[in-house]
Amino acid sequence: MKVLFLDDNEDRWRDFRARRIGWDLTYVRNHDEALTALDSQRWDEIWLDHDLSEMATLGIYGQQEKTGCQCVAEAIAALPKSLQPGAVFVHSLNPPGAKRIVATLQRAGIPAKQRSWLK
Repeated sequence: MKVLFLDDNEDRWRDFRARRIGWDLTYVRNHDEALTALDSQRWDEIWLDHDLSEMATLGIYGQQEKTGCQCVAEAIAALPKSLQPGAVFVHSLNPPGAKRIVATLQRAGIPAKQRSWLK
């Protein structure tokens, strides 16, 4: 299973990877890396975090702030059918942000839900 995992916290990545032995995992730390990965292939699953910087985590958004919801989820929603993932899971500690990501993806017909990366 090809899985893309977006999170700026390497500890979360290590925990996620340790629970998915045998999966083909790719870790990206920010929206630019995620957007590049989306262009490269179709993913069976994509795991997204919403708050990708300390400022976003604190709820301080500047004009240049790019979160999973604003950039990556919209890019996933715009993918051609042949590149759309089988499922997207949002593992954010920001429940309102996670709901926005899920809603963006579901409106585009992509299976998405909020889920802990620990499961």
